[in-house]
Amino acid sequence: MNQFKPIFTGEEVARWPRAVNSQKCVRVGGKHNDLSDVGLDGYHHTFFEMLGSWSFGDYFKREACQMAWCLLTEGYGISPQHLYVTYFAGDPALGLPPDHECRDIWRQIGVPAERVLPFREANFWEMGPVGPCGPCTELHYDHLQRPGGAAHRVNAGHSDVTELWNLVFIQHQRHEDGSLTSLPERHVDTGMGLERLAAVLQQVPDNYGTDLFTPLFSDIYQTSGAPAYGGRYGAADRTGLDTAYRTLADHARMVTVTLADGAVPPDNHKLRRVLRRALHLCENAFHAPRLLSVLSDRVAEMLGPAFPEFDLQSNNIKAALAAERESWLASVSAAAGERRRCAAELPELLQLSVGPAECLQLVDGLRELRRALPAGERRLDGRLALQLHTQHGMSEEVLQEVALVRGLQLDVEAFQACLAEVRADSRQAAPVSRHLADALLLRRLGLPSTDDAAKYEYTRRASGEYELPSVTARVLAVLCAGGRAAAAAAGQRCSVVLDRTCFYPEGGGQAGDRGVLRWPGGELSVTDTQRCRDFTLHEGTVTAGRLADGQEVRCELDAGWRLGCMRHHTATHLLLAALRHVLTATAQTASASDGRRLRLEVTSYQGAITAQQISECERLVQEWTAAALPISVGSEPLETALRRPQLTLLAGEVYPDPVRLVSVPGVSCEPCCGTHLLSTADLAAFRVTSQRAAGLGVRVLRAVAGPAAQQAERAAARALHAVERLVAGQMSAAEARPLAEEAPYREKMALLGALDTLSDAGKAQQKEQDVALMERQLAALERAETDGRFVVHHFAGRRPYAVPAMRLLKRRRLPTAIVYQSRGVLSVRCAVPAGAQEGGAGALSAADWLADLTGHVQCQWVPVPEPARMAGLDVTSRLSRDDEAQLAELLVQLLRQRAVR
Repeated sequence: MNQFKPIFTGEEVARWPRAVNSQKCVRVGGKHNDLSDVGLDGYHHTFFEMLGSWSFGDYFKREACQMAWCLLTEGYGISPQHLYVTYFAGDPALGLPPDHECRDIWRQIGVPAERVLPFREANFWEMGPVGPCGPCTELHYDHLQRPGGAAHRVNAGHSDVTELWNLVFIQHQRHEDGSLTSLPERHVDTGMGLERLAAVLQQVPDNYGTDLFTPLFSDIYQTSGAPAYGGRYGAADRTGLDTAYRTLADHARMVTVTLADGAVPPDNHKLRRVLRRALHLCENAFHAPRLLSVLSDRVAEMLGPAFPEFDLQSNNIKAALAAERESWLASVSAAAGERRRCAAELPELLQLSVGPAECLQLVDGLRELRRALPAGERRLDGRLALQLHTQHGMSEEVLQEVALVRGLQLDVEAFQACLAEVRADSRQAAPVSRHLADALLLRRLGLPSTDDAAKYEYTRRASGEYELPSVTARVLAVLCAGGRAAAAAAGQRCSVVLDRTCFYPEGGGQAGDRGVLRWPGGELSVTDTQRCRDFTLHEGTVTAGRLADGQEVRCELDAGWRLGCMRHHTATHLLLAALRHVLTATAQTASASDGRRLRLEVTSYQGAITAQQISECERLVQEWTAAALPISVGSEPLETALRRPQLTLLAGEVYPDPVRLVSVPGVSCEPCCGTHLLSTADLAAFRVTSQRAAGLGVRVLRAVAGPAAQQAERAAARALHAVERLVAGQMSAAEARPLAEEAPYREKMALLGALDTLSDAGKAQQKEQDVALMERQLAALERAETDGRFVVHHFAGRRPYAVPAMRLLKRRRLPTAIVYQSRGVLSVRCAVPAGAQEGGAGALSAADWLADLTGHVQCQWVPVPEPARMAGLDVTSRLSRDDEAQLAELLVQLLRQRAVR
């Protein structure tokens, strides 16, 4: 129901009073989390398809119940004798009485009284701790078709009697304090799982017996060579293989669907968790490393006809699975050794069924359990379990397994009670739209919607100039400080609702328009334009005069801002098209364009986009610009649009029907509500200014077009000239670096590369000079050491780098120690020659000489092949420059004292 929440709250107006849909649902966290049940029963899934019907202030309980019963019993031919219905039993704590109205409707429909059952918690539906909610009624199906009835098994956790359809009557709004208020209108939200319906219609005992899963089981069997799926549950599944079949098939569906919707595992820990569980099963249960890719292809083949994004995202899905498998294998390999090391302290690690990488995440929690559990205690109480859950991420399943291997008894009821208490105490308001209050106010006022057709009514002259619309409108409402005002005076900030406008409200990744509303003797400077229900809000400040309801105003756009928005929005489409040409697998996840620049976020599993690839993208966009291609806008039925082979969709976006399409012939075709140029020639120039990573597989590019890009071109020329002067030694790094910050990405990388090369050469030269100086100083100290005992030297270098002392110390004839200090680096190196064995430091090994230092400063030993002859320590404490110098002198004194003992 998330997509319809604004309608339920009254913030938006429904386009239709009734709707039906099929919706992809993922349940891997939050209030609705089925992950722990997957594979253990026949009807829980991490991904399923929800068949929904909706009423937005139209029909309510009676019609919803009648239509549901009619469809199941007459449309699908399901016997009424095998159906049971439930209704809300009331909740005195909330002041809600039993829903006898619903009960009586079912009885009037003809459902026997003994099959109409009351429940409390199971029959009050809410998405989260706050938001729209209401009582519900459910239809349950008895798979075993018992002639004597199965009313006692409804909502009792039995897989043979399952919920088939839930009808929710959305009529309340829950607030953060737990209280309920009535919504502006009453709505209906129903949901029936496709997988459960298929099990009933195909007359199989559970969802996994349907043709939604059996092709996947066949692929697992044929690819892995494992025994065939046997449909066993619980104790009957002695090897756990059937459970593994079900879990892997479920997870393959969830992973493929989620990747096709544009989710990126590094940014979605729930997706990554399920994906890695699937990889673990492929490797360890079925010994078929590439099995997940095979199953993913099958899922795409099965669901592709209904969801075109599978075909559009095919390359991305394959690239994501390959990248995640490589990442998972690397983490497992690294974690295996670390797990064995930690197991010396925590032997229970080796008994847990989770993988090595997951095991390491539990180390701190297991240590906490050892510290907190009294000696001899055999019970893991709810409070301690809650602490392990909230602070160390241990789920209830992991807690139970930990308790089992430690010989403890987990108090599950107390843990769940503590968890419920925390959730109740931590209820916070859901994010509220900045315009929710305005939307509710406008709804109450009953004003007519804003006619904004003029926002698209701009033309292009033969000269290339754009003529933007300017319209006369009447003020319908002035909103100030969350309420309606009779008028707004000079200096006052407000939002103005007009009967018509030419201003474009923020949407589709494009910023809202700016401009001026003028009237005789006054004006309002519009700094932003927003959409609110069917109204356009012109937000700004009255700069002169007084603006009141009914005032006639002239709407004038800021032409520079609007043209900049149009350029950058069109450039966003062209850049995405170029990236799809240059990269084998990429898809847009987000974008933003305004009058100054654009920002495009894409998924790409090929690592960083190189400067050469950026250059090729720029070349393509500039080529399309030079071709002066016409940009056309049209509308067509959504079903027709989805059949277009070149159509580019934003994964997870909900598109209207009909859908508005923006097309550049031979280049791109995208659903879009924004404003665009009418010819690519009007882009004039285009440059990418930066790109960065926003997580594994996600790249964020920024770019400019038009005058801003022409300015960037001039900065590019200055940067390239700076590269030439740097190489020739005619410019310093300090002079060149500011030019890199101003340049477009390609030239910026060239200049920074030249600066790095120059810096590396300078560092190498400086290091050689330091080494030569150190050599001379040590030789002088040896000559001055007339007793022939030892040398301790404090050397302050000019560059922080690894101390080159080892190769110098090897050539020393006396036991020698160096304390090296330079810009945050403080290190000690020493060597004791094989022949220096009499008196003073000669009787020491090199490691013994440095051992005392570890008691005075935080440091770590440097691995060396012969610790008796050579040793090293690196100080790990963070020190100020003064503290660093003082500590260096202290270390010198300690080394001298130890050498003369």
